[in-house]
Amino acid sequence: PRPLSTSNAPTDHQHPARLTAYQPAAAAPFLHKQVRLRFGGRSLQLGLSQSLFSSHDVDVGSAALLASVADRVGARHVASVADVGCGVGTLGLAAAARWGCPAHMFDRDALALSVSAANANANSLAVHLHGALGSRSVVATAAIGPSSGYDLVLCNLPAKAGAPVRGAIIHDCASMLAPGGVLALVVVAPLHGETEATLAAMRGELWQRREPGHAIFHHRADVGDDRDRDAAEQREPFAAYVRADGTRTLPGASVP
Repeated sequence: PRPLSTSNAPTDHQHPARLTAYQPAAAAPFLHKQVRLRFGGRSLQLGLSQSLFSSHDVDVGSAALLASVADRVGARHVASVADVGCGVGTLGLAAAARWGCPAHMFDRDALALSVSAANANANSLAVHLHGALGSRSVVATAAIGPSSGYDLVLCNLPAKAGAPVRGAIIHDCASMLAPGGVLALVVVAPLHGETEATLAAMRGELWQRREPGHAIFHHRADVGDDRDRDAAEQREPFAAYVRADGTRTLPGASVP
């Protein structure tokens, strides 16, 4: 789907006539609980859904990631934010509230984008919604955002995605960064070694912290180095998502 935007007040980047696929009202039947999140001196109200990740409360890993961002990124000027795999919008909306800039929300799930839109409206925050996650689709869609990339990319990496997909998402997130931008990433503890190896092989500065049950990483892109973006654009699209390729024979059946 084409990138969509929503906010309480129109902006130059919005296309109100296209606000059909991810309308905030579409999320209402799926919301079962409201929780509060404090970040950057702002209290946010978030609607949760049993159909999406972390349906009981704000995820512990997401909360730890936001705390690390407040400590290490808080004083920096952030003019552009992306939340990859946004779910209900916890990370992107918290950053949008802290730095006063619209958040670009990426997810492959239309319900997640609708809930993110509803939560943005509830907190008077502007967001841009993108139906994409991982692979070159994120890189291509990111072109509608800042031409130089994002100052901050946030991601709670989906543990069940499989190692090739997780690696592809990390590389694509890094390719979305502006020079000097930061990728802030949280993973469950068993994925610490795998994630550390992936990020350590990339160009830039790496910081990490272990938390009970989680590991947090901040990758800062080298200024003036576009090789991560170039490499992402050259990768075969969706290659990481293909488990097997070949011909299958079904006994007793004729398949053209």
